[in-house]
Amino acid sequence: MRGLFSRLLVDHLNCYQVVAGSNPGGVPNFQTIAPSFHATVSDLRRAHQHLLSFLLRHGRAFEGRSHWSKAHRNWLATLRFDHRAQQIAMEEYIHSIEQIEERRDRLTRQMVDLLPNWSLNPVVEAIQALRGVAQISAVTLVSEIGDFRRFSNPRQFA
Repeated sequence: MRGLFSRLLVDHLNCYQVVAGSNPGGVPNFQTIAPSFHATVSDLRRAHQHLLSFLLRHGRAFEGRSHWSKAHRNWLATLRFDHRAQQIAMEEYIHSIEQIEERRDRLTRQMVDLLPNWSLNPVVEAIQALRGVAQISAVTLVSEIGDFRRFSNPRQFA
């Protein structure tokens, strides 16, 4: 029992160090930017939904294969409403989406720029070797977990 308590205490202290910013792996750099990135992605999903809901309320539905494709964006650019207020609302929704996309792209570039100097970059590269794991996903995973060595076996990780 004493061994288990000691390991839990050490894990707790390691987590505290990560949050407090004293982790030598440099994890806090990404722990501060990754949540901002995920909030931006969430904002983008909401903005997409707001625009699509607005269009459906006004009887406009895209007949193509998928939303937010080039064809969908071209279709959005051709839409015109009879009432000026509706046209302004649609344009503002689109403008909001464009701003959020710019913020997402800016955060992505900043994360990629910080990555080469991060001590856990080799871990990120190793995780990217897994099929379907993109760079930003790997960065997020590693920033959340921190040092994998703190888990003595896979069961502790789960």
